[in-house]
Amino acid sequence: MESPEKALEMYSQKNFSKDITISDSLSSISRRKLELIKASRTNREKKSFQQLLCIGLLSQHVSLVIKLPIKKSHVTMEFIKVKNIHFKNGEDLEIENFIIKRCNEIYNYDIANGIPLKTAQRRLEVNKKIETIHFLQDILLDYGYFFTLATEKGKKSTNKLNYITEVFKNGKCILSKDQLLPYINSLRSTVKSKVMNHHGYFKVESPLNPNNAE
Repeated sequence: MESPEKALEMYSQKNFSKDITISDSLSSISRRKLELIKASRTNREKKSFQQLLCIGLLSQHVSLVIKLPIKKSHVTMEFIKVKNIHFKNGEDLEIENFIIKRCNEIYNYDIANGIPLKTAQRRLEVNKKIETIHFLQDILLDYGYFFTLATEKGKKSTNKLNYITEVFKNGKCILSKDQLLPYINSLRSTVKSKVMNHHGYFKVESPLNPNNAE
């Protein structure tokens, strides 16, 4: 028969080992959670960068009414919505209403195909960003721009962003992979300086960065 001291020692070792296993499991969950948060933040920022890139290029040719974010993020770059575009021929294009209608169709399709309500609502907000960027890319094609595109990863059933990695015009590359980020950061600084004392909607009536990508 084991002594009380020996039994207590064995019990303590077992529980210590169990505590380590639980701790390791929690650490694994925490790491996974942090990875998911980081990936989500990266995806949001990628969409914000692509949107601003399209706005910057389009500002060389059209006037845009943009909707400023209500909440200012100090962690990631805010997504700037485009309400409408005014072309030099006098035509106005209401982008916001078109995107809402298009994304509501996708939302209704998801619900009809058994996608849970919360998931469909989350996808709706993501799709608004993706559809806007793709729409602006199509307009840029009409102005003679061409792009090298890459598609973000995701589930087969979800809408995915085709994001720009290079910009071409008049047969030459005007923004390479290495030049994209500095250009977008320059645009970000320009937009911030222009809208510093504005709230709600702001009209971009001149090129945001006329020294690049004309």
